[in-house]
Amino acid sequence: MIMRGRTALAFWLLQLLATAASVTLPLVAAQDATTTTSATDAETASAAATTTTTTATATTASAAASTTTAAAASPSATASNGLSFVPVVDQLLKGYDLWARPNAGTTTATAVYAQYRMNRLFNVDPTTNAFSIDLYLKLQWSDPRLVYSGSTSSETIRLDSSKIWVPDVYFYNEHAIFDAVSESCVLKDPTQGIVVLNRHFVASLTSPFQLADFPFDDQAISIQLASYSYNASYLTLNYYPAEQGGPANPSPFDTFSSVLWTLYDEDPTIKRVLSDPSRNTSATYQGLWYSLFISRDPTIYILKYILPLFFVAFCSCVSYWVDPGVVPARVGFGVTLLLATVTLNFVVSGDLPKVNYATKMDYYVITVFTFVFGALVEFTVVHYLKANGSPLLSKHIERFFRIASVPTLILAWIFVTYATGTTISRGVEYGTGSLIGIVIIICAVLTVLGYMKEAREEQSKKASN
Repeated sequence: MIMRGRTALAFWLLQLLATAASVTLPLVAAQDATTTTSATDAETASAAATTTTTTATATTASAAASTTTAAAASPSATASNGLSFVPVVDQLLKGYDLWARPNAGTTTATAVYAQYRMNRLFNVDPTTNAFSIDLYLKLQWSDPRLVYSGSTSSETIRLDSSKIWVPDVYFYNEHAIFDAVSESCVLKDPTQGIVVLNRHFVASLTSPFQLADFPFDDQAISIQLASYSYNASYLTLNYYPAEQGGPANPSPFDTFSSVLWTLYDEDPTIKRVLSDPSRNTSATYQGLWYSLFISRDPTIYILKYILPLFFVAFCSCVSYWVDPGVVPARVGFGVTLLLATVTLNFVVSGDLPKVNYATKMDYYVITVFTFVFGALVEFTVVHYLKANGSPLLSKHIERFFRIASVPTLILAWIFVTYATGTTISRGVEYGTGSLIGIVIIICAVLTVLGYMKEAREEQSKKASN
């Protein structure tokens, strides 16, 4: 009985365990199924999201590619305004050789057109034959490698001049190192490959000065542009055609300004052929000479030098009216004028150009020296004659200088001023020179006649006594 009871209890426990197991296993299976389903759904959603993202990215990339393609097909509106459009420029410069000129390998020379805009002339230095000028240089040429068919002629594209071929022109009469203040380069007409390079220079250039008429001189200064490495067979220099503004646009008469100089004429027609013996070649290089004719304003020189010199010479004429018997006054007056002339000459020389010929200012100084020194010599002669028994002769010599000195000084000043050698002033020059001679002759004749008359009267008095 006991065994049967234990067996029944064990059997009952086994059934209980089996029942519990049968309930637990479906629950676990259901949970596993639920977990598996959730994982599957998450993976499906992730895959769907990934697919959607990939599709969106592809769509965006496709749109960007379409935009780039469209932009490359035709320049945008910014290109019409002269701004750089990178895809177009990259397309034009692909395989571009900046060391080769346009039409390289052919017999066709590259034509380069030049144009100036002159703003200001300053630092004109006759001692070094140099002047400085503020100007814009505009160069234009055609480069077939930069032709872009997807554009209209009215559109311009900004370029980097360091990445394309640029004419190696230079100023033939360069005096000192100067820098380009600014620079811009544009593809003016993409359909023709026309390139325009603008450079703003402050340049120091040389030009031979002719200073014989200083300070009433006119000068011809020139801007000399030439090709450096390309001879005339490969590069030709020309001015812009008249319909495009000509050699200078706007006219230098509208833009030129200077304190001491006035522009009165221009000559842009000079075109020269240069040779370079140092290169051991017979090839010639083209150059463009743009000449400006300027006139100096002499006002400052008249006020600072010419008028003081004239007054010193005039004072020497006044000294003839001082009684020659007052020796200290005449000697002191004459020596003071001579020292003043020497001092003024040193001051003038500091501002005058150093040349190997006499200028008009030099002739002014020489004229003053002549009158001042002549006054001292005249006093010495008159005083000697009076002290040695010839008072009548000394009296008439003194009278001659009193009468002739002032008109002679005025005529001499006019003669020096107009002695330029030109056709217009030659008549004035000859006229004043003749008048000086006439005045001196008339005064001399009157002096001699007066002396002879008084000498006869004096002899008559002696005879009557």
